[in-house]
Amino acid sequence: SPRNRPGFQTILATCPPLTENEIEEIEGRLVYHVSDLSPVKRVFFSTSGGKVVVAQIVPLAERDAAGRTGRYLAHCLVLEKEPFLQAGGSPFAIFDTFAFFHSVQEALARGNLAGRYIGPITLDVAGTKQPTVAEQQWPAAELLKVMILGLRTAELRGEGKAIALAGKPDQVYETLRLMFSILPPEKALDCTFDTYFYRCNLRATYFSVVGLPETPDDPRYVVVDIDNRRVSCECSLQPSSPYERWLAANVSTGRVQTCIEHHLAAWQLGQWVEGSLDASSLTPNVPPEVIEQMCHINRWAWAFRLAESLCRQVPPP
Repeated sequence: SPRNRPGFQTILATCPPLTENEIEEIEGRLVYHVSDLSPVKRVFFSTSGGKVVVAQIVPLAERDAAGRTGRYLAHCLVLEKEPFLQAGGSPFAIFDTFAFFHSVQEALARGNLAGRYIGPITLDVAGTKQPTVAEQQWPAAELLKVMILGLRTAELRGEGKAIALAGKPDQVYETLRLMFSILPPEKALDCTFDTYFYRCNLRATYFSVVGLPETPDDPRYVVVDIDNRRVSCECSLQPSSPYERWLAANVSTGRVQTCIEHHLAAWQLGQWVEGSLDASSLTPNVPPEVIEQMCHINRWAWAFRLAESLCRQVPPP
């Protein structure tokens, strides 16, 4: 290693504000096993202290000092939670715009090896590339299941389960992009992922969604077979919330782009219908078509919330 120490190790870090405990926790999630494919691996998770980690891992062709192969370089961006959510809460906005390191030499040129320090950076996140091909190849019923799975990762984790995206690494990445395209920021933090979980241990290193080159035979996984465009899940994936019902209505009629473009407004309206969001917190200028759809799909709950709001505003006789 550049520091003449054996084993995998952090060579540069922005410390402070990162602590040694945080660095050690992050290191434990950056596992990479070389294979015949050896693709670029992308990882997204939160630390126990609430920081958001967006990372890319690349295999290194060079052998170590002992002549061994299997070296890899992980480049992590560690973000504060609130700015990340305010920017949209999508790691794909970062993967699409930020130039991660691909070699140790590139990293050393930007940092101070003697002090193990690399300076902080400012990210300019303009937005993500929208899915264009993947959603067109999915049957509507299976596509809806993929979307609902992304919304329910916290519940699956509570049951000790994770989502396995079985397919080629580029297919896994684009399916994850599709999943995130309809996630509101507060749900995105639950959807942690590792795009190439090859030979990794779910119990030791939990992620909500993992990419695998082959379909796993493990009851802990809800399997999304990307090649065959099929979701295998024993649990019910029927739409159960106002937002999920809105997604279902649009996906079933081929309006996937509507889901992507207006997902935040629809999510907030759904939260209002359920009574967990005040009307004053709704996104301004919600498209009329989204309001009409949400009202039509959830008419009884919508009527109840309107009546409740009127009762609060009209004084008693």
